Amino acid sequence: MNNQGIRIGFDLDGVICDISVTTLRMIDQVDEEKKLMLEKWYYKERVPLLNPNLIMANDDEAFVITARPSYLATITKQWMRKYYPGIPVIILGCKSAPKSDLRCWWKSIIDEKVKAIKKLRIDLYIDDSPEIVKELRRRGINCLQYGGLLQ
Repeated sequence: MNNQGIRIGFDLDGVICDISVTTLRMIDQVDEEKKLMLEKWYYKERVPLLNPNLIMANDDEAFVITARPSYLATITKQWMRKYYPGIPVIILGCKSAPKSDLRCWWKSIIDEKVKAIKKLRIDLYIDDSPEIVKELRRRGINCLQYGGLLQ
């Protein structure tokens, strides 16, 4: 029997912390100056959902991989230190969702997640998006869905 731990990757929004699609859509409707301020407030005030430490064995390693934009890196790292110190967070720095061409945007997020998962040698990845889970599995990555965005 192998006592070696596994490397588990977690999505942030919708898995490790709560998400409010309605609030994000409302924030998208304001001008750019107010949008930045509201986004920072929104992401700072997220509430923990899944605690990675409760599902990991002693030898397992956790990583959080998020597609959040780079300008939210400081807030994201502060949030992780507050709730889950010691778990590294990888911020992919993806652009916010465009009002059009969402398929291209989703593909770019999936491509970036695949690169990070492979680079970190993640054994199991957990995401809330059914589309991402389906595509990661298609690409040969062990992936579980936790929760799920509205379709």
